[in-house]
Amino acid sequence: MHDTRATTDTNLFPSSAISRSATALIFSLAIALTTAIFPAVAQGQSETEAPSPGDWALQFQVQSNFTLGAFQGSVLSVKHQISERRALRLGTGFRLLSESDDTASDVERDRNLQQVQIDAQYLFTSDREDSVRPYAGAGPTVSFQRVKQERPDEQFERTDRSFQGGLAGVFGVEWMVRSGIGISAEYGVAATYRRTSSDRETTDGELNTTSTAWNLGARPVLFGVSVYF
Repeated sequence: MHDTRATTDTNLFPSSAISRSATALIFSLAIALTTAIFPAVAQGQSETEAPSPGDWALQFQVQSNFTLGAFQGSVLSVKHQISERRALRLGTGFRLLSESDDTASDVERDRNLQQVQIDAQYLFTSDREDSVRPYAGAGPTVSFQRVKQERPDEQFERTDRSFQGGLAGVFGVEWMVRSGIGISAEYGVAATYRRTSSDRETTDGELNTTSTAWNLGARPVLFGVSVYF
């Protein structure tokens, strides 16, 4: 049996709502902590010197509980300054999972998951000579996920696949609080296409379903710390 369904509105970027006051508080605390714990990278240089062409940066997200996490992707977020006003940014993440569960009723359950995500942006920065500079950029966003579940004793097998691709845009500001240390806050928006499929095999036969969706919407606001080297 083959069933094709199309949807036009799905929540591809779930996130909790953050009030303006809470957002301002988190950003202020991030600035205060960063200026306190990170010394200047190079002595004798201006404390607010902008990144130079050829510089690299690792980026970390300042989270609500004041810990540092991945800025883009769950494994690596890196930025490369290719000129005084232009930069490339890449975020990559992946997840692998394999688990087996034997329940009290002696029913064996196996589950395998593979997930990968890539985000890249080409960034343009304002040429203003100031420690706070706005920037904007855009680039592709791609993700893929595959989940396979098996219950051999029940002759049950299910495989779910999901692909998402599109274009994401960002706009934000970066404050060079010290030479080699920057704090940024940015908004994002993305237009994406998503296709999901599910294949099931049971004692009753096979069932295949497919769904597609287009989405245009905002991405979560990001507060980050960039460490240049």
